[in-house]
Amino acid sequence: MYSENLNETEDENLWNQLRNGSVKALDIIYQQNYQVLFSFGYKLIPDKEIVKDGIQELFANLWNKHAGLSQVKKIRAYLLKALFNALIKQKQLNGLQEILPDYDDYKYLAIFSTEHLLIEQEKNEERLRKLKEGIKQLSKREKEIIFLFYYEGYSYKQIEKQTGLKYQSIKNLMYRALQRLKGFIYILAFLILHLII
Repeated sequence: MYSENLNETEDENLWNQLRNGSVKALDIIYQQNYQVLFSFGYKLIPDKEIVKDGIQELFANLWNKHAGLSQVKKIRAYLLKALFNALIKQKQLNGLQEILPDYDDYKYLAIFSTEHLLIEQEKNEERLRKLKEGIKQLSKREKEIIFLFYYEGYSYKQIEKQTGLKYQSIKNLMYRALQRLKGFIYILAFLILHLII
């Protein structure tokens, strides 16, 4: 109960700074809430660009109307509802005829979104740590081949041109590197996918 009251007090102070024209307060609010807002919005409209635009518009409106903002005790709850309304409006403007949801049906997604993001962040940090351990075991040439193949997307032929190594040598280096990284390959694939997305 105490920590909840403390968070409300911090939120109120931050919100009041924004209302008084603090760009820093706006930036802090943005940094603290962007990931949760994006995850929440994407569940409502699975279109990254529309959700990003909705969030940008939300924060632009906050800044443009900062002097006239009413008092808020819980910033995240306010932002989630504002984003929800903006995205619903966007759906209506786009002429989507589906039944539009009620905010009460969606607000609990925000709780799960926050917890899911924290868990994923911890998992990603652990995956990255393990991958770094695995990469330390590789020779300089093996690291280069892995980088060119997985990160740059080069084919063996392109790697041959880039490095001056023979095709068979590249295959051998790749095989040895993958053998050493056997337990880390799924981590590498996971991180590459997230870099692309």
